[in-house]
Parts: sequence; C-alpha cells; structure tokens
Amino acid sequence: MKKAIFPIIIVLAIAIGLGYWWMMTKVPSSPKPVAPTQTSQQQNGDSSLPSDATTVSTSPSTSTPTDVGTAAPTNVGIQTGTATPPAPTAQHPTPTQPQQPLPTDTTTVSNQKLALPTIEYVNISNMAFSPAIVGIKKGTVVKWSNDDSVVHTVTEDNGAFNSPALNPTDGFTFTFSEVGTYNYHCSIHPSMKGTVKVTE
Repeated sequence: MKKAIFPIIIVLAIAIGLGYWWMMTKVPSSPKPVAPTQTSQQQNGDSSLPSDATTVSTSPSTSTPTDVGTAAPTNVGIQTGTATPPAPTAQHPTPTQPQQPLPTDTTTVSNQKLALPTIEYVNISNMAFSPAIVGIKKGTVVKWSNDDSVVHTVTEDNGAFNSPALNPTDGFTFTFSEVGTYNYHCSIHPSMKGTVKVTE
C-alpha cells in the first residue's frame, strides 16, 4: 500500500509545479505605476501627492523639480564647474644684514673715535712708592697696587684723591683730567711719598 502511494505523491508534486510554472509564464506582469512628477501636477492643477510620495517645495527660486519618491540631491561635498586654482603667493626676498666690522682698539661714538685711556702703574712695596715720580699726559689713569705685606693708603696732600686702606694685593685707580703736579703720601706711613706730574 505504501509503495503505491509514494509514486502518486511524486506525480502530484510534479503536476503542481508544472501548473504553477505555466501560470507564471502566461499571466503578464503588471507594470508598476509611475507616480506623476511635479511638472505634470502643476499642469493638471492637482497639488495632491500619493501617500508614499516625498513632499517637494514648489518655489521656483529655491528648488529643482524631482521625481516623486526620490529625495532631491544635495550639494554637500559636490562642486560643479571648473575649479579655480589658488592665486600664487608673492615671495618677498628676505633682506640680508650687512656684516658688522670687527671691533678695534678704539670705540666709535657718533662718528668720533675715542682713544682708550692710558694706564700708568705704581707699585707699593718695601714701604715705598715705585716709581716715586710719575710723568703722564692729561686723561691718563694711574693704578697703585699694594705689593707690600702691610696696609697702606694713597692720599693726595690737598685732598684731590684719597684711597681707602689697601690690604696686601688691593689696588686703587685715579684718572688725572687736569694738568698740574700732585703730591701724595701714605696716611699710615707719612714718610712714604710720591708725585704725579700731568701735562697736556
């Protein structure tokens, strides 16, 4: 009994499949209805749209008519026309600084050369000024250095200059800007005397 039913089931399945295939080939497929565009709606005076249509603005100055159901393309990230190349940037040459001349032994101030002052040295040793008499030009600097083992001073007799107490290895300088003869001594040891003669 089971063997007799099995071929019948196979034949019925084949028949059903053939019938479905015949129906699909014979029945013409209905074309999809085309939704009216905005242009046709304006001509017919019908402003209504299908329920599944996307509302499109009718302002002629701000929108472009599109197919119903299709979103209007946007201009994000899209450029039309020919791209304008960037304007070239003007290159300005960097001005070069002229090299400054190397400094010399003289200092230039307002196009006038000022000579460096001359320095004359006097040593204080063995309880005496050496040399005891010094002849210099106006504007010369005299420097006394205490090379002795005790404290001394350099004191001008009329008070033109007076050093503090000079410990061993200390020094004292004075610029002679006036012509004349300057006698000086050590205030601690009055027997120690010296002379500076200044000329033009």
